[in-house]
Amino acid sequence: MHHRYGSSSNNSSISSSSHGMFLGTAREKREKLLRKAYFNQHRNGSYVGWQPHSPPPQPVPEALSPDFRYFRHHSNPRTHSVDSVSSSTTTTTATLPIFEQHMPRTASQTSLNMNRASPCPSDMSFSYSNPKYFVRTAVFRPTFALASKAPLHYENILQPSLLEDKHRYGYNNDETTFRSPTPRPDFSTVRTDSITLDDLIERMTPTSNCTPEITFLYPTLLCVRTHLNPTLLFNRIARTVFSNLAHISQDQRTNLILNYLTMLIHWTKTFSYDFRTPTLMNQLDCVTNQIIKLDPMFSPNIKLLLSDISTKLNILERYEQYLQLIENEISNRLTTSALTTDIYEQCPCPKEFAHQLTHIELDRLKAIGAEEFIHMRSSDSSSTSDAESKKSSSSQPWTSCLEAYINWSNRLSLFVTTEIIKHLKRHIRVKLLNYFIDAALECFNTGNFNSMMGILGGLNMLPVKRLKKTWSKANRAKLDTLEKYMNPSKNFCIYRSIVKAAMQRAEKHHWQSGMVIIPFLSIFLRDVYFIKVRSSDIIMNDNGKEELNLKKFYILGRFISEEFMRCKSSKCSFTRYESIINYVVTSPVFSEDSLMAASFECEPPETDNDRDQLRSLRTKLGF
Repeated sequence: MHHRYGSSSNNSSISSSSHGMFLGTAREKREKLLRKAYFNQHRNGSYVGWQPHSPPPQPVPEALSPDFRYFRHHSNPRTHSVDSVSSSTTTTTATLPIFEQHMPRTASQTSLNMNRASPCPSDMSFSYSNPKYFVRTAVFRPTFALASKAPLHYENILQPSLLEDKHRYGYNNDETTFRSPTPRPDFSTVRTDSITLDDLIERMTPTSNCTPEITFLYPTLLCVRTHLNPTLLFNRIARTVFSNLAHISQDQRTNLILNYLTMLIHWTKTFSYDFRTPTLMNQLDCVTNQIIKLDPMFSPNIKLLLSDISTKLNILERYEQYLQLIENEISNRLTTSALTTDIYEQCPCPKEFAHQLTHIELDRLKAIGAEEFIHMRSSDSSSTSDAESKKSSSSQPWTSCLEAYINWSNRLSLFVTTEIIKHLKRHIRVKLLNYFIDAALECFNTGNFNSMMGILGGLNMLPVKRLKKTWSKANRAKLDTLEKYMNPSKNFCIYRSIVKAAMQRAEKHHWQSGMVIIPFLSIFLRDVYFIKVRSSDIIMNDNGKEELNLKKFYILGRFISEEFMRCKSSKCSFTRYESIINYVVTSPVFSEDSLMAASFECEPPETDNDRDQLRSLRTKLGF
């Protein structure tokens, strides 16, 4: 008898080494339950013998089909989950068959399991449908309330029309989908450190002899918007151009129109968001119609220009619709069930999870325009021109794509914390800790520094950080290495040197497929803020008159172009799995207070401060 148990233990250890620690623990628990049932039967005198490895055939009730006939050691290609093992504590005879009924599940969860797109198939079932393996759902409170609109099927969150546009316009492969590649400002073209606003507009206006240099036009169009609204700038340039057309010859008129169209093409390709305002779009239509009347030869050029800007604005609008669909789906899932599955069930391979995060990052990064960093408000900006600009443009979504990217970065940290904290079983939390550490390391090797920092931020949040018993079983060697790379000392000098080397390598290989660089957004925003705040927009010339700081325009334009906009040339070569992406972007995440309360449910408070915090959380959350 003792020898039989010993062999069972050996089989469990072999299973643990071949299928993972989680499956080995499940089988050991199953053997323990069988052993307990055997001793209870032996004590009651009803012992009929225990033959777990060769169970005699049992008749199947007519009420159940043969598909529901399972024995404890039935040769099933998909091993029973912990739920089915731990829940079967009412067995009276060890050799009786187990008749498992499928638990009712939500439509969203059923769609997830039936349409699993994970490239790393597993013979283990991690279906945590038993509520006792999760913290109480009543503990959680969503981070923000969203009005639930028309419900969407989980797998169809991407509309077919959007998918067609993504394939037609190269949504994931071409950086020109949303914005055109930006030229790098050249300091050799700087004639003076300062210039008046009127002189700047005059220099930006094309003539029959020349057109503004692209290296000058890009930083000025980017930064002059802090002093003059783009609509007014467009109007002043157009008035000057059409005024000059009336006093020149036919040949000069043709050259002037050609140079003017060249400037308009650059403006519409690089700063597409400017033309989302109806006023500016109407002015563009009026200007193009006047050009066609003056010289019908430019009609094909104008049609191409209007078609290009219309396509870009249409894709930007569909991208915002896609973000709204995601928010609606999150709201819909909050009303159904938030604790039905986890990331390990959707994607057991941490490397593949990191690859899908790269797709999500590039989807959001390529939609951001350089002008959004200029419209980003600084807390201590108090100039009169800024106040007027803010008042005139407060109703326009100037920074919607940048805000969506910031929200995603914050959401990723909360997603990691939620996925870990919602499990009551310690060994599951340990498994997920190691899972996310491996995913962060793969993000670092891929060049996805923003997702890497998002994962590290989730692991270092207080609800996860305080779980000492859980961390004692995790592998911290890889995590310590990553934190060493992201050491904030000396202004993140290690991280900056790594990104600089990666940029040089990508430029050397001409950003071929597989070259991905996604910078850490928080550091980049801090650098932009530093340039905007520490350098004045207005400087005094030798005559004591106020002029625009032209050198600041070049410095800010070059920094945004080289440190961020160049990264839009990244080309992801990993296979895209929509079901994994949809789970990551739509799975509900919860507030820090709710996560802290759930953390105390996972591991009880140990100090008086923790107990006081738990009492305050109970009062605040009302449970």
